[in-house]
Amino acid sequence: MKKIILYICLISFSLALKAQSEKIDFAIEVASQEFVVGDKISVNYILTGARGKNFKLKTKEIKNAEILFGPSIYTSSQSAPNKKTGKIETSITEKYTYIILPSAKGTIELPEATIEAQGKQYTAKSIKIKVSGKQDKKEAKQEKQTKKKKKEEYFVRVIASKKTASIGEPVEILYRLYATSTEGQIVDINYPSFRGFRVEDNSRQLSNDFSEEKYKGKNYKTFDLKSFTLYPTDAGTWTISPLKITIATESDDDSEAEYDWWGRKRKHYEQNNIESDELTISVGISM
Repeated sequence: MKKIILYICLISFSLALKAQSEKIDFAIEVASQEFVVGDKISVNYILTGARGKNFKLKTKEIKNAEILFGPSIYTSSQSAPNKKTGKIETSITEKYTYIILPSAKGTIELPEATIEAQGKQYTAKSIKIKVSGKQDKKEAKQEKQTKKKKKEEYFVRVIASKKTASIGEPVEILYRLYATSTEGQIVDINYPSFRGFRVEDNSRQLSNDFSEEKYKGKNYKTFDLKSFTLYPTDAGTWTISPLKITIATESDDDSEAEYDWWGRKRKHYEQNNIESDELTISVGISM
């Protein structure tokens, strides 16, 4: 019995030492350092290395922006073998997310926040983001070039079972995302309205995993966003507006790289605004 108790104590002690040696970081992350008036900005306060409590943020210190939502709290854990020891180690991440909407161009300071973890208080240092109005010609040109690159990396197709139907005849449509990689994160989706149709949402039947598809001679990762069955209610030609999606991707630009206390480069993200094509359906009266 004494041997068993001693063995349990040794395990508990080794786990405690491991928890104490795990690095803990608390920082702010945004998709970019520059935005335009009207952009919905996802502000993430991220704790890595431990579970936290007593998260505190003075939201009144966020000037020239409206807080649309938050905080939403997301906790995740990831297990992976240590390259040196081969033992499985688990890393914990907690994310506190706010969505803000800038009300004017200028500089917005995202205030610091505090959180308690393993008996200590950690502070996410404040950062500043730039909000601009109309872009000059040089910026517009750069944006056009960037969008061209983004279009090659991500696009959305609207796939319809038919484009001609009678009143009451079902039309199946699917919005599918095509990507050259799965590293991006969907941060916002705006679905179109379906004027002239009764709508049935079939999205629960869709898979939550990426698939492989060859499209126009190129291989893509695909993800089905939404599936609907449309039942026409009136005759005529109906145009369904595009589905719009925003994807945050890690930037390759190191010109404004930031580093944490341990010399690790913080990830910097860019927002990709993508939209599908319009869909036109002609509806006739069945005889």
